Amino acid sequence: MKYRILEIEASNPDYDPYNFEPLLETFPEEWEIDLTFTIGINNSEADNFQLLVCSPLAIRPPQWGNKYVLFLKNWNINNVIRLVNQKIEECSEDSWEETAKKLSIYMKRWEFQH
Repeated sequence: MKYRILEIEASNPDYDPYNFEPLLETFPEEWEIDLTFTIGINNSEADNFQLLVCSPLAIRPPQWGNKYVLFLKNWNINNVIRLVNQKIEECSEDSWEETAKKLSIYMKRWEFQH
C-alpha cells in the first residue's frame, strides 16, 4: 500500500507552512514551525503526526532531547515534504498500524503518545 501525506497544518494558526517565508525575514537564523501531518492511505486509515521543524540555532540548551525534531539550515516546505515522504517510504510496512508505529519513532503520533 502507498502511504502518503494527506494534509499539513501548522500548530500556530497564524503560520502557513506553504507561506512561512515572511517570518524568516525577521528571524533568518532562528526559526521554528510546529507541523502536524495527516499521514495514511485515506482519511479513514490515517493518523496525525507532529514534528517540530527548525533551524539548528532555534533550539538552545538546556533541552531534554531532540525527539520529533527535524533540523534544517534553510526553510523550504518542498524539502520538508520530500524528507517526510522519504521517511514514510522507509517506514512502510504491510499494515497501516505497523507503518504508523515505525513512523512514531520520528514523529509524535497524536492518538498514542503524550
